Amino acid sequence: MIKIGTFLQLEEVNSNSDQDITVTYRCRVIETTQDKIIIDLPINELTDKTTFLTEGMVLKVSYIQNNSVFVFQSKVTGRRLDHVPGIILTFDKKSVKKIQRREFVRVDSMLDISLRSPLEQFPPITTVTKDISGGGLSVYLDPSQKLNENDVLDMMLVMPIDNTIEYLHIEGKVVRFIEIETKGVLSVKFTDISIQHQQKIVRFCYLNQLKMKRKEMS
Repeated sequence: MIKIGTFLQLEEVNSNSDQDITVTYRCRVIETTQDKIIIDLPINELTDKTTFLTEGMVLKVSYIQNNSVFVFQSKVTGRRLDHVPGIILTFDKKSVKKIQRREFVRVDSMLDISLRSPLEQFPPITTVTKDISGGGLSVYLDPSQKLNENDVLDMMLVMPIDNTIEYLHIEGKVVRFIEIETKGVLSVKFTDISIQHQQKIVRFCYLNQLKMKRKEMS
């Protein structure tokens, strides 16, 4: 069952468009029943403003729990207009699907990041990411800074979120190092990341994917 306080990512599904995902929102669960969840007023990811959702709207809902991402399809069935306004969504726990790490949306993005070895196997490194997902990232490294597979990394990622800058502390493990022309690219898998930080990265990736789709359509 989804816990009260869980952050949700909502993706509007438009069956009349070639693009399945047209708008994304973020919100939080404020109440649950056996077949419904009530969320606070969702915030449009592009406008950063709260909005009411239309009754009957079909949504793809995703959330993070126990360090895993889950998704299910839902529908808006009404509004709650008491002292804590909310939106009522359908919920069928049998339809909830766990998403494997390889299924995380990955987007190209250059974000500042620092890499440190907890065991002091190499001097601290400051660089930028090549791409990122909820399960890991890759960074640009000079070939002379080549790290070894399974090296443990203590990372500080600088991420723009909701018009602010946040610093995400994440632990990871080196998966591989490859050279592309004159650059080295280090792939890293997250091994210890808080649910809140992972949710922020997943939301960042979905929002960037949405922006790219809109550019393709314009």
